[in-house]
Amino acid sequence: MILASQSEAFKEENVPAKRLHELDQQMEKKDESLYFMDRMWVSLVGGTRTIIMNEAHKTRYYVHPRADKMYHDLRDMYWWLGIKKDIATYASKCLTYSKYLKGAIREWIATKRLDSSKLKNEHLSRLSLIDVKIDHDNTTDLDFLNRRKSSRILGN
Repeated sequence: MILASQSEAFKEENVPAKRLHELDQQMEKKDESLYFMDRMWVSLVGGTRTIIMNEAHKTRYYVHPRADKMYHDLRDMYWWLGIKKDIATYASKCLTYSKYLKGAIREWIATKRLDSSKLKNEHLSRLSLIDVKIDHDNTTDLDFLNRRKSSRILGN
């Protein structure tokens, strides 16, 4: 399946030479299939990418609570341009992922709100400490100046 799609992808009518960007020269040929950076190259032609994602999603050995988990599992074996984007799109269309994401987003918003209110309170307490310190410093300065003025006037 992958070999057929790879050979189909390199036909002149499917991919113009300028779009390859010398990618074909960077690929290695091992056991009759093309590899790019030690990962099997999967072409867009033939719908092989969607078949791989469907198999990865439906296999009982793969458990994907998030799209990035599916990406990390597939990136070790396969490579194609835009693999991360394709997996994210696939995951967004899947009902299992959308249920998980709704819960994860709710948790993220709740923790974000708690964190921001905590930071706000810390910032306000720091500001009030600075105000108290400034007020205290100003008072001592004013007391010192008042004593100095009074000593000049009284001649002490």
